[in-house]
Amino acid sequence: MRSVNHLSEATLAAAVEGKLAPWERRRVLRHLAACPQCTEEWAALHALLREANLLPPTPLRHPLEQALDWLGLIAPLPAWAWH
Repeated sequence: MRSVNHLSEATLAAAVEGKLAPWERRRVLRHLAACPQCTEEWAALHALLREANLLPPTPLRHPLEQALDWLGLIAPLPAWAWH
């Protein structure tokens, strides 16, 4: 019996994100057609990315504000204070 070489998590993530070269995408699709285990992992990554895209964006904060807030020295400052 031949052992199956599974796709790496990095390759599966790149496939889900659409970051593969055309030739590599074809190779991954051929593998997924023949490998239920990798197909299951690909589907899980795809669902996770879809859920992550539904989350609201995290507001960016100035690094100094983050550090002072983390230390408990100040409350978050309004955005105009950093301009």
